Amino acid sequence: MKGKWIYGAIVVAVLAVGIGVYLYALAPSGVAGSGQDTFSGRIVGGARPAETYTDLPVLTDEGCTTDPRTGLANCTTKLQTPDGVLAFNYEHDMMDKPCLSIGDKANIEVLSNGDATVTRTYWAGGGA
Repeated sequence: MKGKWIYGAIVVAVLAVGIGVYLYALAPSGVAGSGQDTFSGRIVGGARPAETYTDLPVLTDEGCTTDPRTGLANCTTKLQTPDGVLAFNYEHDMMDKPCLSIGDKANIEVLSNGDATVTRTYWAGGGA
């Protein structure tokens, strides 16, 4: 009876470690993939035709100011494309979505009207 209890405890411990490793792998540092990683806004510099760019480095995130009425931060980030630098302006709730920041990687879909969607694919752990 005592031996069965020990084997049961070992099985539970192995399962707990496995679940812990799985949850650690899902943690946000270095990995993106939730709704917190998508930003909508406009291209405000380095305008490009409608195109999708992938795995771009984030160069800056500037001028983040929070509107006291809405609580939303207005930021401009610069992303390095193979064709040059794009400046992307967006609003977000800093309590819900950390800013894009230097060292992040992102995909950007530029629409023909200048609107764009940026999806963070790698989070370097920065941002407010």
